[in-house]
Amino acid sequence: MEKKRLLYGCLLLFAGAVLLAFCLIPPDRLTQNKAKEHKSMETTSFSETPYVHTLEVQTMPEDIVLKTAVYNQSILADGQASSLFEYKARLDGKDETLQLYVYNKGLKNLNVRLSSPLKNNWIEDSVPPGSIYVSEMQWGLSQEGNWKIKFDNSDGSSISTEFALIKSKKRGDP
Repeated sequence: MEKKRLLYGCLLLFAGAVLLAFCLIPPDRLTQNKAKEHKSMETTSFSETPYVHTLEVQTMPEDIVLKTAVYNQSILADGQASSLFEYKARLDGKDETLQLYVYNKGLKNLNVRLSSPLKNNWIEDSVPPGSIYVSEMQWGLSQEGNWKIKFDNSDGSSISTEFALIKSKKRGDP
């Protein structure tokens, strides 16, 4: 009989601790978790349709803009290189415009490939030596995750590039 009372008391104590933990979690945190679960269920059947618009640009963004970039890196490598970065969508769930800048500082054409978390190629293009390639894309919740950008050239010679992913500010955007 004593063991049953002890077991019953432990169960009540555990149930109370669980209830207290739920009371201490802010309501917005609970909805964030639900949204993440819902998103992952939708992603399994999601088929991505990349929208990329190439822009005519002569210069890289100013240093002040590069400091606030989602991702910003310089690469010096032999033949090929790649980099991974993680994209987090806006908290309000709205899509946003991002621009990818790639500056080929090398002496040969630079092949660029940007692959999404779903392994779709959003960009496959070649950037001539000394040129800047800029593309504009719409990203949202369905683009969240780890992206890969790959650089290579056809002959294995040195690659020198700078690239940045920058959120495009529009009126009314936070």
